[in-house]
Amino acid sequence: MDTYYHEYNSCGGRVKYDWGIKLDEKIQDTRKKVLNFVGKSESEYVVTFTLNTTYGLNLVLGQLPSTFKKVVTSDIEHNSVFLPTMTTANRLGIPRIVLQRSADGSLVYEKDDISGAIVVLNSMSNIDGRELMNLKDIAKAVHKSGGIILIDAAQGISHDQKIIHESDFDALFFSGHKMYGPSIGVIVIKKSLLKSLDIKFIGGGMVEDVKEQEFKLVSDPDELYSILEMGLQNFAGIV
Repeated sequence: MDTYYHEYNSCGGRVKYDWGIKLDEKIQDTRKKVLNFVGKSESEYVVTFTLNTTYGLNLVLGQLPSTFKKVVTSDIEHNSVFLPTMTTANRLGIPRIVLQRSADGSLVYEKDDISGAIVVLNSMSNIDGRELMNLKDIAKAVHKSGGIILIDAAQGISHDQKIIHESDFDALFFSGHKMYGPSIGVIVIKKSLLKSLDIKFIGGGMVEDVKEQEFKLVSDPDELYSILEMGLQNFAGIV
């Protein structure tokens, strides 16, 4: 972080002199490293940066379209998941279901429980360390029924990566501070889900064209991360 402030302190994506170019390269390198770390491809996912895990979850949940039947979470979730799932269910006017996790951390569910649902679960509980051992199977079942699965990996990201690598999640959320880094949020999200969001949080860096009464969001597949990165970012933290 000191190196950033001392040697190339500039605004990413906005300046074309040497410092800015160097920063943009380092940020893109960070995105690639995150994707590699969670075992996902650039063709299907993008990495965006935000304030923290909680903000990231709210940012995505608060902009989901009204095409889902229910919101599903579990009984061992952090408030970063437990509370936003309440407001999301209220906003969309759909039921919210709280399911139990077994002794090994697996979600206990029936097919009907997750059909057409927004499923939001942690990969590892910060209450007792239980892991979501059946994450891979849950993701398959959720997608088969027309739903999506969002994973709070704040606790699990610095531990075993196997269940994360193997799962076809739609979005994954974690924080830098849980990995002995700066306080910053990270979202790994499918391009398909990102494109479906009903964008309400808007600002500089997210658009490719602006007119007096309308705007066009970034559409370049390689820059879709911009859609969730309104305004200036914590560039030193990202690097």
